[in-house]
Amino acid sequence: DRYAIHKLLRQYVEEQSSERSDDIDRVHQRHGQYFATLIQRQGEHLRSEHYLQALNAIDSDVDNIRAAWRWLVANASLSEIDQCLVGLYTFYDLRGWLKEGEDAFRIAVESLAASETLPHAGRLRTRVMVRQARFCIRLGDYDHAQQLLDNSLSALRRLDARADLALALTQAGAIDSHRGAYSSAAQTLQDSLAIYRELNDKSGMAIVLNGIGAAIQSLGEFRAAKACYQESLSLSRESGDEWGVATSLYRLGHVAYELGEYDEALQSHEESLSTRRRLSDRWGTADSLNHLGIIRDAIGTYEEAERDYQESLTIRRELGDRRGIASALNNLGQNALLREAYTRAQQRHSESLEIYREIDDQRGIAISLTSLGEVALAQDAYDDARQYHQASLAIFREIGHAAGISFALTYLGDASTAQDAYAEAMAYYSEALQIALQTQAAPRALDTLAGVANLLAKTDKQSAALPLLQLVLAHPASENHTQKKAQQLLNALTPVLSPENIAVFKAAGPAMDWEASARQILADWRTADV
Repeated sequence: DRYAIHKLLRQYVEEQSSERSDDIDRVHQRHGQYFATLIQRQGEHLRSEHYLQALNAIDSDVDNIRAAWRWLVANASLSEIDQCLVGLYTFYDLRGWLKEGEDAFRIAVESLAASETLPHAGRLRTRVMVRQARFCIRLGDYDHAQQLLDNSLSALRRLDARADLALALTQAGAIDSHRGAYSSAAQTLQDSLAIYRELNDKSGMAIVLNGIGAAIQSLGEFRAAKACYQESLSLSRESGDEWGVATSLYRLGHVAYELGEYDEALQSHEESLSTRRRLSDRWGTADSLNHLGIIRDAIGTYEEAERDYQESLTIRRELGDRRGIASALNNLGQNALLREAYTRAQQRHSESLEIYREIDDQRGIAISLTSLGEVALAQDAYDDARQYHQASLAIFREIGHAAGISFALTYLGDASTAQDAYAEAMAYYSEALQIALQTQAAPRALDTLAGVANLLAKTDKQSAALPLLQLVLAHPASENHTQKKAQQLLNALTPVLSPENIAVFKAAGPAMDWEASARQILADWRTADV
């Protein structure tokens, strides 16, 4: 059992002890040693099946642990700092206490810099810097994180500190990924994975496999990314790491969405969210909510999506997660756009863009520009729409983000069709379809095919447009807004179609092979002008 000390008794003890400074120092030292041992012991279980007991043990003593860490750092107690470093880092990371974690490790780095003459102080400072970088990344301070890692990597290689080197490479890969350098990120993370495999660190392997999957998914390698996530999930389940399981499920949900497998995406995200709520993982909960909202928007349940985004935004703001705030704001803007609340959509997207620019997140900047282009397109501001989408396309091409390139090309095709620039539209749609075929991104292909149908209809090829509209309306991977676009066009065409065309259209039934339709369009356009 634990006992509380009355404040008057505490004050009396402190007054008596102040007269004997050696005694109070010994008390602090023993206090620090005790809680360093506690955080080390419990930290070893934070990514195992015993996580709940470990979390409860740390939570119940968190004020003592904070006090112990401050004293150990201030007094350069290297052995105890080293002893509790990994456990404290893991606790802050899993709890999502990003700002407190960054503060605690920054102060330690500064204190250890003043103690460089002590044996092993430099090595310990490097290990602390690597972990401080993690909190900086999650807070959106990529420049500072990069600086910390630049100062750490060469030292870790020289010291042959394998586990810490793997962690540093993982963080470096994360920065590359956030900044849109996906190929570099994947290579750096492969180097980290090799070390974790050598160490047989299943938790480390699982984390890095998720990172590799995210990087190559951005490059359009959806099936390979899914294989990475599945291997990560298996490793996390083997080691009893529920945080890792939740992360892998979240990633699997994301790639399922990209492939148009909405039932699977919902199931994976809901399971991930349930686990993250049970773990009190605030950061992970916000992430799962954000992506659940995206799927709900895709299937047309807009009110539920808005609630998910709002809850995610609230948590992100509490955590100080600027990248997460920008993402939630952009998704709220998309939700408003889908519900034709254009002023609110414009405001949300503009707020998101401002934050992404402040933290130099190139992918986020491009996404917000694309979103602003969608708002302009919906309001028939075609010149503005083209400017936004050209700007986003340039960034997406530079960073190699396949889905982003496809989005921008399709919207540029839509804007060109609206302005009767049919040759330009055909070129944009052709490239978008080629990317969809390469990546197997059914939702992107179907949205592009809806645009192609509009182009065909405007160029007196209504009979060619009809099968595409039928495909888009019937295919399970079509997003709700894509189906609406197709239905509006079909409604506009119906009065001008001959009864024979309508009869043939109804009798044929929907063709469900979007790949065959895309290839046929590309083949037709190679041999004839629109």
